[in-house]
Amino acid sequence: MFLCLSVGLLAQEDVGSWVSVGNFPVVGRYDDVHIAATDEEQTTFEAWAVNRAGQVFHAPNLNEIDLWDLQFTSSQNYFRAVDFLDDGLTGFIGSLNSSFFMTEDGGENWTDIADQLPGPETDICGLAHRGDTVWGVGVFADPAYLIQSNDRGQNWTWTSMADHATALVELAVSPSGELFAAGRTDTGATILRTTDGGQVWETVFANNGGIEFIWKIDFVSADVAYATVENFGGNTTIVKSLDGGNTWTEMPVSQDYFDLQGIGFIDEQTGWVCPRNNAMLLTTDGGQTWAPDELISNVNRITFPPGTRQNALASGSLIYYFQQAPSSTGVEPLTPILPAFGPVYPNPINGPASVKLDLLRNTRVSIDLLDTSGRQLQSIYRGRLPAGEHSLALGDLSQYPPGSYLLALRTSEGHQSLSLIIQ
Repeated sequence: MFLCLSVGLLAQEDVGSWVSVGNFPVVGRYDDVHIAATDEEQTTFEAWAVNRAGQVFHAPNLNEIDLWDLQFTSSQNYFRAVDFLDDGLTGFIGSLNSSFFMTEDGGENWTDIADQLPGPETDICGLAHRGDTVWGVGVFADPAYLIQSNDRGQNWTWTSMADHATALVELAVSPSGELFAAGRTDTGATILRTTDGGQVWETVFANNGGIEFIWKIDFVSADVAYATVENFGGNTTIVKSLDGGNTWTEMPVSQDYFDLQGIGFIDEQTGWVCPRNNAMLLTTDGGQTWAPDELISNVNRITFPPGTRQNALASGSLIYYFQQAPSSTGVEPLTPILPAFGPVYPNPINGPASVKLDLLRNTRVSIDLLDTSGRQLQSIYRGRLPAGEHSLALGDLSQYPPGSYLLALRTSEGHQSLSLIIQ
């Protein structure tokens, strides 16, 4: 594939390399990983990783990075997000199955506290904290809402964010302590900012690209931040801020389409974006040029220990550790496990039509008709469906001119699309 302003293959030896660690089962995806300090001096660190099989794995010491233990399992849940307060004792797990878990002993015991969240929705895609305050947002398949606790998870509020966004998937706290939320509106990707802990929000980035998300945000320093734009077609872009998140500028990554999700930078110039089904892309010039780097794919989160940009972890098909020293170890990409989507019948369409969907598990489902540039034309289906085979009617599409279109599917397992033709 051609990469925008490609400079050819960048030498891994100049940066370092990613290697898989631990003895993790292949379950499709580890959606999130979090690192906390184990001492006040922040010299040693531990980590937690969560996956779609409802499992929590714990590494007591990053200096022994291959030693991970299965700490907790809730097999009926898809675990999406994990976050711990600074002491590494009080932590939270957001799921896509209406459960919300809390621990106060470093993960030895977890309790579902979803009934303490006072809103109609409790699926959480993103978590963040500052001091004793923790926030969560949901959900990728709509609607947009914020949960918040100011007392270490003892009491919670639930706030609709419908005035600001259609869906929210990410939270990030900047080095200055401001909170950013990201997702999409009805017209495109968006980033929101609050300077008062979540009471008043302003839009600091808004795109006009149809169904697309700001998927992950990485504040590299007090001034510089990057975020991925996740969409269903067209070219591939990120957004970048040089003023601490006050303003953001969209930057090209490739003229080809990559399904971007994870992002992480070891300094203001050097970092990766992570396509779901392609190799990681590396930049060493602040996002001006990109080239394929590691064979790792499907990474949803890159995270760093508090106070440092070294010893990063990435969560994807497995858990990966960034080695500063050069390494020749290669990691073959693992294909993500996604629901079977399609075919559309009949295709081409000249009357009633339907699409087949075979779900791996109970999940939220959103299906939309898009033009070939990825702009939303019509909502086909919104709701939760059980595991198994489904045939969903596409409704009346006769209002659209003959030509090629995309049918976009969003589920807990990920995003995918297929082509259809209207006659």
